[in-house]
Formats: sequence, C-alpha cells, structure tokens
Amino acid sequence: MFLNNKYTKTYFKMINSGFKNKPNHGYYERHHIIPKSIGGANSESNLTYLTARQHFLCHLLLLKMTTGNQKKSMAFAYFGIRRSNSKKKGGRYDSINSKLYEKYRKTAAKEISGENNPFYGKGYLIKGKNNPMYGKPCYYNMNEEEKQTWKNNISKGTLGDKNPFYRKTHTEEFKKKMRGLRVQPIKVFFKNNKIKTFEEYGDLGDHLNMSRYLGSKLCKPNNFHLLDKYEIKKIERIVKL
Repeated sequence: MFLNNKYTKTYFKMINSGFKNKPNHGYYERHHIIPKSIGGANSESNLTYLTARQHFLCHLLLLKMTTGNQKKSMAFAYFGIRRSNSKKKGGRYDSINSKLYEKYRKTAAKEISGENNPFYGKGYLIKGKNNPMYGKPCYYNMNEEEKQTWKNNISKGTLGDKNPFYRKTHTEEFKKKMRGLRVQPIKVFFKNNKIKTFEEYGDLGDHLNMSRYLGSKLCKPNNFHLLDKYEIKKIERIVKL
C-alpha cells in the first residue's frame, strides 16, 4: 500500500509517538493511520491522536509515500488542510506550514469551545436519547428502497399548497430585471487570442456547441474557475450607454 521509502518510515515513527486515546491535556486531533479514502477502517486500531503540527506533517508524508490513485486522494486531503486553514489575502491563499497550521487550529478550537460554540446546548451536541434525532433513520445507512421512500416523502412535502411558493409569482419588475441580466452583451477573450462579442449570455453556450444554460453559467463570477476548461481567458460585460 505504501512505498518503502524514508517518508514511510518517518510517518510510522510519528504515528507511534501519538496516543491511542485522546489526552486530557493540550490540543490533539484524530488521525486515521490508513486514510479512509484509500481503504482504512474507522476502528480504534486505525486511529491515533496527534498534535496539530504532527497531523499536518503526516498528511504531507502520505503524499510522498503513495502512488497512483492513492496519491491523488492524499493530494486532495493535504491541500484541503492547507486551504481550509490558510489566510485569504488579495483573492489568493497564502502558503501555510505546520507551525502556522497548529497555531490556527488551536485558536479555532479555543474560540468555538463550550458556550462559544453556536450549537452549544442544542440538539446537535446532545448524545443518546435526549438528542432529537435519536432513533431516526440516517440517509447514508438506508438501503435503496428506503432511500427512494425517503425521497418520495420529501417530494410530497413540497407539492401543492405545501410548497412555500404555491400560487405566488415573481413581480414584473423582478422578471424584467432577470431578463435584463440574461441579455446583457459580453466580450469573450479566448486563449487563441480571438475576441468575440455576444448579445446574450446564452449565445456563448451556442458558440461552444453546448447548452445556453452553460453560457449563462460561465458568465457568473463564481464560475470563472471553469473558463480554462473552455479555453477562455476572461469575460467582460459590455456596459450599455
């Protein structure tokens, strides 16, 4: 499963320095010795508790002691840790090392512990029969027949007068505004240095031989990360005078 290299030896040396049970002192994080994404179990024998810095370093080591699809999974896990605990600055994420990671995690744990936790005293943190979800079925533990029944019940709950939008319509002003957004002309800069102008967002989708919905989707700022896939440098809105 793991490569026979110095990183693997360092990894298990660090694992052996951890605790099988979470210590009552200091800040420790639970770590799966063999990650779940590559077949590791959620059993006690596959769990250890490490300091935040050790946890960060272990995920870096896992990236260097795996290959193929396992390496891909470890890359997602490692960069997920870096991204979720990095400071965003100027639209990008600053790099983070193990010491900074440990600092951020300790601070975060302190800020949301006890009464500072927004769910403090609510059912989400109540164990056993006092939890309002106790004994109720969990979607992820259902078989296919139970899942389908659950979905059907959800659908029934939003049909007819049970739908919060039942017999309601958008105002003409809102409709006009939405139409105006869709027909706003745009200038598209392609990676082959061609520049094309489109009268509507959907026209971009037609140009790409895709759906008009895709054209509208690509014009939204929160979807600009998809532009590379369609060989587009950037999209500019043309302001009507």
